[in-house]
Amino acid sequence: MDVHSRSTVWCLLDASGEIAAEGKVETRPKELAVLVRELSVGQELVVGQEVGTMAYLVHDALVAAGTRATRRGRSRSRDPRRCARP
Repeated sequence: MDVHSRSTVWCLLDASGEIAAEGKVETRPKELAVLVRELSVGQELVVGQEVGTMAYLVHDALVAAGTRATRRGRSRSRDPRRCARP
């Protein structure tokens, strides 16, 4: 997840590391919770997010929605696929 104050760009990878889905969502707890619940239907979802000013808000929203969230340092790449890799 590439987190910004107004929106978050996300990318879902399958078990082989290929892109299964990608998109953009508002950076709000409710919208993030809806996203992770939809993406995790029938499977465990592990979320990686960059560390920044919104890190705690996003982390708390993802954990409350039932995911295992990890934080990582800022990516040097603007490529959302790199940011989304756990």
